[in-house]
Parts: sequence; structure tokens; C-alpha cells
Amino acid sequence: YGERLLIFIAGPMLLSFIVHSFFDEGALHRVHAPLSKVTIILLACFPFGLVGAFRDYINRDLSQGLLFLLGAIFVCFAMFAFTLWWYRAAPLALRVSAAVASGGRNVLLAYTVAGMFMGSAFLPLIGAMQLPVYALPLVVRWWMGRK
Repeated sequence: YGERLLIFIAGPMLLSFIVHSFFDEGALHRVHAPLSKVTIILLACFPFGLVGAFRDYINRDLSQGLLFLLGAIFVCFAMFAFTLWWYRAAPLALRVSAAVASGGRNVLLAYTVAGMFMGSAFLPLIGAMQLPVYALPLVVRWWMGRK
């Protein structure tokens, strides 16, 4: 686990520090602009690979798959509600932004770093979480329109 933390967390931070030490900010911004477009597309596509394990669960046992989906919805919206409550002193727009961001978006990083230690049910669960994670901003937009 320590090795994986070093590789996936500390490694990129160290690499960023080194790159920022050797190159000026102007050059980095010129390179970053075209690369960020590709990165956004790749990050948006990565979760689709996680849905496959959830789909296998659905194919094997529909009721078990639906339980995973209900659990994923509960986890996602519970994190949203907790963060909304936690930042209750902040203006509503900031509270909602923080709450949407906390709604399970880092499960991909958790899977990358600790997936092998989480057990066989973790991958289908984060596969099931993709639907509520991506639906949450739409639900919140609808909810905010009603306020």
C-alpha cells in the first residue's frame, strides 16, 4: 500500500515540483493548454471501464446488482448531504459546489491506490457509483432551480 501511495500520490507531486523547478511558467502554460483537452477526455472515459464489473453483477444476479446500485446511490448522496451540512455557514453556491465535488469523485483514485486491498465487492460498487456520481450535478441543478 505504501508503494502504491508513493507511486500514485507522492510520485506525481514530486514530478510536478521537479518540472516546475526546471521550466518557466509561460512554457508550462503553452504545453498545458493542448494537453488538458486530452486529459479531460481520458478522465471522462476512465470510469466507463469500471462499469463493466457492475454489469457482470447485474448479469449474474439482478437483485444483487440493484442492491449495489442502491448502496452506491446512498453513499453518493450521503456524502453530498454531509458536505452540504458541514459547510452550512458558507453561501449556498459554495456549499453546493463543495457537496457535488464530494459526491464520490475520488473513488477512482481510491481504486487505483487501494483497489487490490478492498475486496471483491469494491470494484462493482464503484462501477455502480458512476451513475449517481454523474447524475448528481443534474439532480442538484434541478433541485437548485426549484429553490
